[in-house]
Formats: sequence, C-alpha cells, structure tokens
Amino acid sequence: VRGEKDYFCKIKWNKGGERVYFNSVPGVYSDHQSCITLRDIVGYPQSVAFSKNFTTGEEIETQLKSVFVTTLLYDVNFVYQSFPNVPITLMCPPKNVHKTTQIAEQYKTRVNLRIVHYPDRAVIHAKLWLFEYTSHLRVTISSANLNPMDWDGMTENFWFQDFPLSTTKDTLLDSPTQFGADLIDFSRSLLTLEDTNFLYNYDYRLAKVYIVSSVPGYHKEPSLHKYGHMRMRHLTSQFFERYKKGKATDSSTDSSDPYCNHKAF
Repeated sequence: VRGEKDYFCKIKWNKGGERVYFNSVPGVYSDHQSCITLRDIVGYPQSVAFSKNFTTGEEIETQLKSVFVTTLLYDVNFVYQSFPNVPITLMCPPKNVHKTTQIAEQYKTRVNLRIVHYPDRAVIHAKLWLFEYTSHLRVTISSANLNPMDWDGMTENFWFQDFPLSTTKDTLLDSPTQFGADLIDFSRSLLTLEDTNFLYNYDYRLAKVYIVSSVPGYHKEPSLHKYGHMRMRHLTSQFFERYKKGKATDSSTDSSDPYCNHKAF
C-alpha cells in the first residue's frame, strides 16, 4: 500500500543533486542504493516528511504543501494513491478531455486536483515534478509517466535536488548554471505568471546541473539557443571550448568555471 506511515524513506533530503536514480522494480536490483520508489521522492509518511536544516544540518520536520507534475500518460488512481491529500496541478496533453471530465466528477471529493492541458500545438514529453514543502522545494526530472506500468514494469531514471527557502525576496539566488532562471522560464512556458511566482522563494545556488527544456513554437534570437537541440549544442560547444582552454592551461578543474563539473538534464 502506497503511503503507509511506517515506510522508511531512503532519501530524506538531497541538496547535492549529484546522482541519477532508478526506480525499484521487483527482481531488478530493487534493494540497490541507487534504486528508489515514488514514496522516497515524495517524502512519506503521508504529508509529513523529514528534511535537514540547510544551515545547521539538524533534522527537521517539514510538510508537503503542493505538487506540480507534467506527464504524457497518467492513471488517476495511481496519482491519488501516490500523493498525499494536498493541492495537485497535473499537466497533460489535450486529449481525452471528456475522460478527464468524468475523472474529475468521480473524484470530486478531492477538489484539490487541477488538470491543465498543454497547448494544442504542443508535443511535450517532459516529466517535471515540483514538490513544495514548508522548508524547501524539491525539483524532480524523470523519464516516468504517472501510471503503474512505468513504475512497476519498466526501468526509469530520476534526478532530483532540494532547494532551501531564499533569504532575499528581491533577487533570484541562482547557480552558475542558471538553473533557477531556466526552471522559471520553462515553467512559465507551461503555466501563467501567477502560477510560477512561488519559484522565486527558493535558493538555487547549489544547483550543479543545466536544464535543457523543450518548448513548442518557433524560436529565434534572442531565445534561439534557450531550448531543445540548439540549447544542447550551445552547452556542448561551450563545454569543449572551456575544456580545450583548461587542458592547454592545466586549469580544467577550476571550480569557479561554471562549465566544469556540471551536468545537463
């Protein structure tokens, strides 16, 4: 049963964001340290989880406030079983709208489920999940849809990192990889400005990855290299230029270089 109160989460907090995990599939290295479950990502038991104070390192109790998920395919029963009874925004393609209406009627007691559809022209396969806690934001990027087959019958991969509340309200505290700015930009391409304002409340300075997002539409300068293949081309060309320069000067491990020791998702 998903969400039992005595379930022990393998990962209570993750501020490093340096690993990629796999889902626990029965019989396929389910006990390996790199294999996790959806409950590990959400942070059970139920809506209460445990994090660490990013300043003192002390373990603190935190509570899940809201969930935002994008998915190509989903099973509403799986969604309700997997997430606590908190406000959920689920973004999916604009198909089966009539079925979605029936689902909403069937689960009308869970009024906290909001289903948003991609624009008609959109072909988005992104799996971006945002878990807003009282103490931090957990950003998750995965390959899994929200249905039992992807979690119980297929091998999927996940990356996630926790970001603490920001100490300033006026300036975005971002990383050398511009993780926060790119996260907000991509989220705004899916939602409205009001829906994404809460993302400014967090400190992204410890992010060590780049986001390569796919946004439907026709792009030209100055946004030509912000998305998709052009974004990846830009990052790889910058990386190899810095690598060659570092190799020539024997300074390729310079931690001040934003292109050193970072990953792209």
